[in-house]
Amino acid sequence: MKNSFVKLLIVLLLALSPNLRANNVSEQIDSLNSLIEEWIYSDPYKALRYSQEELNIAKRGSKEYVDALNYAGKASYYLDEYKQGIFYLEDALREATKLNYQEGRANVLFSLGDLHILLGIYGKAIDYLVESLEIFQEIKNNTGTAYCLNGLGIIHMNQGNFEKAYEYFERALAFGDQYTKADSYTNMGTLYIKMEAFDEAIKYAGMSLEEGRKNEDLYVISASLDNLGYAYLRTGKTKDAIKLFLESKEIKTQLDDRQGLALTLVNIGLTFKNLNESDSSELYFSKAYFLSEKIGAKKEICSSALEYSRILASKGNYDSAFIVQNRYIEVSDEINNEKASKKIAELEAAVEAEKQAQQIALLQKDKEFQKEIRKYYIYIGAILLLLFIAFIIFMNNRYRLKKKSAEALEIKNQIIEEKNNDIMDSIRYAKRIQEAILPPISFIKEWIPNSFVLFLPKDVVAGDFYWMNHFNNKIYIAACDCTGHGVPGAMVSVMCSNYLHRVVKELKVTEPGQILDNVTDMVIENFEKSENEVKDGMDVSLCVFDEERKMLKWAGANNPLWIIRVNGQEVEEVKANKQPIGKYSDRKQFTSHEVPINKGDLLYMFSDGYADQFGGDAGKKFKSLNFKKFLLSIKDKDMEEQKELILKAFNDWKGTLEQVDDVCVIGIRV
Repeated sequence: MKNSFVKLLIVLLLALSPNLRANNVSEQIDSLNSLIEEWIYSDPYKALRYSQEELNIAKRGSKEYVDALNYAGKASYYLDEYKQGIFYLEDALREATKLNYQEGRANVLFSLGDLHILLGIYGKAIDYLVESLEIFQEIKNNTGTAYCLNGLGIIHMNQGNFEKAYEYFERALAFGDQYTKADSYTNMGTLYIKMEAFDEAIKYAGMSLEEGRKNEDLYVISASLDNLGYAYLRTGKTKDAIKLFLESKEIKTQLDDRQGLALTLVNIGLTFKNLNESDSSELYFSKAYFLSEKIGAKKEICSSALEYSRILASKGNYDSAFIVQNRYIEVSDEINNEKASKKIAELEAAVEAEKQAQQIALLQKDKEFQKEIRKYYIYIGAILLLLFIAFIIFMNNRYRLKKKSAEALEIKNQIIEEKNNDIMDSIRYAKRIQEAILPPISFIKEWIPNSFVLFLPKDVVAGDFYWMNHFNNKIYIAACDCTGHGVPGAMVSVMCSNYLHRVVKELKVTEPGQILDNVTDMVIENFEKSENEVKDGMDVSLCVFDEERKMLKWAGANNPLWIIRVNGQEVEEVKANKQPIGKYSDRKQFTSHEVPINKGDLLYMFSDGYADQFGGDAGKKFKSLNFKKFLLSIKDKDMEEQKELILKAFNDWKGTLEQVDDVCVIGIRV
């Protein structure tokens, strides 16, 4: 009897042991998931290690195995190990599809979309995010929906579609939880920085920083510090900015977030550039460039390469600058050629198609009634058909005659369209080249804080350009108007900008009149090489500020300098030499004017495009006299407000008329 009882007890224990083991594994997986969620945003190394432990105990082909692969993929790309992240995530997608595990599939698709955003591959990112969004909406997962909307908003933002980006971030806030809202606030801060609305950027960066600290999300905290630091940098709080960037750098180093670190290094480089510490700025720009190249982060390669190439060029390292500048153009093209805009349009078209399908479903209810009506229409239709056949026979002869000419015309139109596309691609590339010769507004503000530049090209590229240099304690700034506008004007502008740099930096000419004489010689020499007579050139207003002697010298070719003195009630005009930069029959040496200036005086340089604009009730030119009166009326405003008022007055005057010429206006308060 006793032996029978022992045998029965052993059988029961053996029967229960698989359930005990299963419960133990389930508890281990739950524990590991909690640890992964705890560490993935603050220590992705730990999260990856726990994910790999979970993969060892979870059964392949189970939901738990899919989740573990997804966690491992996310932790890998948070560590900038993108190839490893894709390997885990693609395996997770296959397993989730086999299981028909919809929530797991949606999570993996979002992770793949997020990863491809970081790589700058927006076309694939949109494919993944759209499919993930559809599943999350179908299973009513609001948090997942918010993650996807944030991702699509980021793509819009990076493509320059700021209004659409704002709409997606707003929708994400409506769906999100405490973690996705922190992401949305961070994205809002970044969006307002791109729009240069720095007060709003500071507001949202503060909100995201507060949420990030509540959630102990180091990624959100560091991104918020970057946004806040950049907004402070652009609003003149340079010392506060550098503190925030260095704090962000420490966090990203702790996280081993190399892509985020590259962005922060660029921001630190910009800050030292603003402080005129060129060696430090070169150090951080070069670190950012080589780090982003190492991990293949396209957006960061662009931002670091642009600044690093400028630093190299300014120090005379032209070969290196050329290589880095070419890398910037190459990667910029790769990003811009992603067909993100097309795929977003397809997404929105799909939403519209769904609405139309619902309307069609409602119309089906009338189907039976329409059948009865259709019988009567058949009789009427038969009569109309006979008449129509007779008409078709008549028209067919005419159609065949026109068909040949229409086909020939269509072929010509296709050829013209292809040529137009090629031309526009070339012009857009020329625009990037021309923008590269224009000094950044931040560089102008660094040396002339109380200033503005209003630059309105008539076409994609311009004949007008503004130029600035700082060399041997002198500030050189000019408003230039080359012959023509569009592509011909832009070609001349690139050449003239280069000549101004050569005369100042290579020939070391400091007198403004002599600078214009030397540039004129170079223009004439270049154009005389042509077998055809070329009379193109440039009008210019050029100021040279001597920082040591606190004085201003000026020279002009056709374009004057206007001065409004402190408490003055009229515009003083320093007249230019009535001759252009270029070939001229009665050419004389340009005059250098020594202009006395006092603190608070206003200086204006410009091309003739503003005064020559047609508009108003009578469709006449704005004229220089009206421009002077308008400048007097706004002389007490700060320089940025003056710029906005001058732009508004121009648009109000122009109304619906076409802009007739390029416009360039530079204002400086001494």
